[in-house]
Amino acid sequence: MRAVFFLFTGTPVPEWLFNTTKLIGDLTIPLLLFTLGVSLTQLKLGQLRVPVVWSLVRLAMGFGVGVAFVSLLHFTRPAAAVVILQCSMPAAVFSYLFAKVI
Repeated sequence: MRAVFFLFTGTPVPEWLFNTTKLIGDLTIPLLLFTLGVSLTQLKLGQLRVPVVWSLVRLAMGFGVGVAFVSLLHFTRPAAAVVILQCSMPAAVFSYLFAKVI
């Protein structure tokens, strides 16, 4: 709610508040990766054939969706590379944390 105040009034955010929220935001992804790493150390390995196949299918589908978006929307070369890369990346961290919370 305070962010809305700063946006609508045009009031500059105090530097101490900006630095604090930037530090918290910058720590989010590394903390998520640490959490995922800890959970992966506790997994018991069994049959890996099915998960590996589905992982490869997911990567191929993401790549295909990225190429489809790029060709439909006519992105420039750097933007196209970013879209294809982002579509191909697995979303394991957020999926894991969502499943862990629920």
